[in-house]
Formats: sequence, structure tokens, C-alpha cells
Amino acid sequence: MTARFREPVHAYYGPTMAYAVSEWSDVNGHAGPGFMLENVAVHPLTAAGALPGFGAELEARMAQLPYLARTAVLLRDRSRGRIQLDADGHPRIAYAPDAGDLARLRDGILAAARAYFAADAVEVYLPIQTAPPLRSAKDLDAFATAALTPAKLCNLYAVHLFGGAVMADAPARGVCDEDGACFAARGLFVTDASALPTNTGVNPQVTIMANALRIAERVATRGGRRG
Repeated sequence: MTARFREPVHAYYGPTMAYAVSEWSDVNGHAGPGFMLENVAVHPLTAAGALPGFGAELEARMAQLPYLARTAVLLRDRSRGRIQLDADGHPRIAYAPDAGDLARLRDGILAAARAYFAADAVEVYLPIQTAPPLRSAKDLDAFATAALTPAKLCNLYAVHLFGGAVMADAPARGVCDEDGACFAARGLFVTDASALPTNTGVNPQVTIMANALRIAERVATRGGRRG
């Protein structure tokens, strides 16, 4: 999400992620739908990739860089994907946001836009293909019930990846056990975010470090044996 203000914001200086709106989250005591709004830096490269338009249109908007602010809509997705090997042994990844995630993502986009207009933004640019710049909160009405598809969204990406080698109680359900020991490779342990079976809804740095220490202690006391 990008917004243009009347006064300079200079969002390429200082802490790049110093603020967040957590009232819609579903962690840390919140019972919201499961998304957060976090401000992000307005560096030239990332801003250019997020703004609509090409050629002279994009150049004119980039000339307003000091007046731009950006926020990320962080969705705690509930969709599930699969990683499988094809006949040639190459990994194939299948993942698509389901209808519920897309609806909540739309609600997060609208919430961010309303926050920007409440802060007196001149224009708001939605990360939706062909969407025109919005100039008031009333312009959001057309998007309030609009159905989103992955093809309509631009700048849709993962900020933290989980689950590539999930912990599980059996080989049919995951790659390693609760101690991080791989079922199919003796002496191999997984301690990074790929072992986490679901997303945490928050920055996973502390979770990853805690889990890595837990697994390392098990390896040290059991000599790498499973169980």
C-alpha cells in the first residue's frame, strides 16, 4: 500500500518498521481476523515496484518520493500448500490463497487505505491491477465487496516462510519429528523456520531461536538419537 501526502514524509530515513497496527491480529490476546499493518521504508527501488503506471506516469509519481508512505498488510494465511518431487526429482511447489484469505487480505487493504485517508493522505494506491488512485475514503466503496483473485494482486509475497520440512508425529505427515530429527536421514536435524508446521502470526525470530536451542539440547543429551 502506498499513499501520497501534502507534506514531506521522508520515509527512506530512520527506523523503517517502527510502527504497526495490531488491533486486527489474532495473536497476543487479540481476536481479530488475522492481519496486521506495518509501515515499511520507501526506498526508490521498492517504491517503483509498488506504484502503478509505466513510463512518464511512473516517473511523475516517483518524483513525489519524499511525500510517499508505504505500509504492508501482513496476513496470517490459513491456506495450505504442498512441496512434492516430480518424476525427474525436481521440487514442485503448489500454493494458492483460498477465498477466505483473499477476503481478509481485501479487508486489510481497505483498513490501511482508511488509515491513510484519516491521516489526510492526498492519494492512496491500492496493490490491485488496474485500480485507479483513490482520493477519498468514499472511493473505497467500490472495493468493499469486490472479489479478489491472485491475478488481480500485485506485490503479493511472503515475508516469512514456514513449513518446508515440518515437524510431525509420522513420516506421512512431515519431514522430521518433534526433536527436529529427519525421518529419512539419520543424524540430520532441522532447526530453522522450515520445521515449524504453521505460521506464527508474528515475526518468528525468537520462536526460531528458542526451537533451535531446544533441539540442540536434545541432540547434545541424546547423541543424535531419535526418541
